Amino acid sequence: MYFPFVQSAAIVLAERRSVRPVLDFVARGLLHPAPTMRLLRFFSREDGHGIPRSIVVDSLLKIGRAHVRLGLTAGQRVDLLIAHHAALRRAMRPEVLTGFLGGAPIRLGEMPGDGADEYELVLLRAPFGDRREGEATLSLRSRASGVRLADVTFTIGGSAQTASCLRIGGVQGPPGPEGRAAVKAATKALDGLRPNAVVIEAAYQLALGFGASTIFATSLSHHVLRGTRKGAVIQAGLYDAFWEELGGLRLPDGDYQLPRQPSDRNAADVPARRRKHWERRQRRLDDLAVEIRLSMAGLGEARMQDAERRPTLPHCLTRLAA
Repeated sequence: MYFPFVQSAAIVLAERRSVRPVLDFVARGLLHPAPTMRLLRFFSREDGHGIPRSIVVDSLLKIGRAHVRLGLTAGQRVDLLIAHHAALRRAMRPEVLTGFLGGAPIRLGEMPGDGADEYELVLLRAPFGDRREGEATLSLRSRASGVRLADVTFTIGGSAQTASCLRIGGVQGPPGPEGRAAVKAATKALDGLRPNAVVIEAAYQLALGFGASTIFATSLSHHVLRGTRKGAVIQAGLYDAFWEELGGLRLPDGDYQLPRQPSDRNAADVPARRRKHWERRQRRLDDLAVEIRLSMAGLGEARMQDAERRPTLPHCLTRLAA
């Protein structure tokens, strides 16, 4: 038991080049020995499959820290980490996985604007500042300026054998007046589609691509950054109201289960004077959904199920966090 633990401490030291994270790892490892050893065994088995040492170290340091949502035990955090990396392994060829975990973005689709700008949707390993909210990020960004207009950070949950749930840990937009101006301009260029609505729609397609049957969203009360300086910005964003606007069902544990398909109206429900505008938005979402399905199919052996546009998701059989 102790040799892999000591060996891992040496890896943490070599990667972080500081004693402090080593002490952090050792202290939390002693507090949570069983989950720590379980994660070490998983990464030992996966060692030849493109998981960089930096990912291993980052994961080991998350065992005893708030991650994805407040209230998870160390064992539940390890369950999430193992399930997420197992889902990536099933969905991506080794060379794609290595590049993704090394920081290379995966282009999933694009949306041309009414003006000169174009917008692209990319999947990337969660940026350093967002890694407490999840392990991966869907980002809609302007191709002209590079501004990230909306991000949804998530983790694939369930078990190492089945990726049953996609858990959203955070949704963010660009900060400051310039960021708000960029979001406003993009919304206008996309026929009224808000960037955060685009990334949520994309999350549904991504969930299907990873084999996740249900999407859960973290409430404000469980957000990992609640009580921090960044958390004040998140609170101002009215997280819970956003999930309820999407038709999310508040669960007994305080988080939300999103509906099995994105909530939208039928054309008959739209006033006649707005119907053409609404139809343009729907065509944009349809085209993006097709691009995401094709992109996911090209990542590896995993294939999305044949279904109608934005198909319904079956109920999730298991919940990770009670």
